[in-house]
Amino acid sequence: MGDYLIDRQRLLDIGCGESNFVGRVGSTPVEMVVGLDVSIEALRKLKSQDKRLLLVCADAQRLPFCAESFDLVFCMEVLEHLSRPQRAVTEIYGSLDVRGVVALSTPKFDISFMRDFLITVARRVIGYEII
Repeated sequence: MGDYLIDRQRLLDIGCGESNFVGRVGSTPVEMVVGLDVSIEALRKLKSQDKRLLLVCADAQRLPFCAESFDLVFCMEVLEHLSRPQRAVTEIYGSLDVRGVVALSTPKFDISFMRDFLITVARRVIGYEII
């Protein structure tokens, strides 16, 4: 993962929970790594493992960050738990730098609503058309 992160200096892990993924990424030479979760209990447990971590208790459907705050956003196995996943995708897009990257996964979840989002990103970032 380290090689991939070379040009990605500001990372956000949405739904970090109690995992120490943000801690492992934080050990690479990046400017900022933020873990976000809706569970304050999970964040407290994670913080007790590593006091250096920057953790934010917030909802993915209403991110508390300025536009273009991150170069890389991880959102793994989160959208299927949200009442308005479309809103979360819009928030992620807004927090992402113009040349930013989103790493997203969901288990067996209908993400057809993301088609327009992906087309817009593809046009904006790499100039390709998705059909």
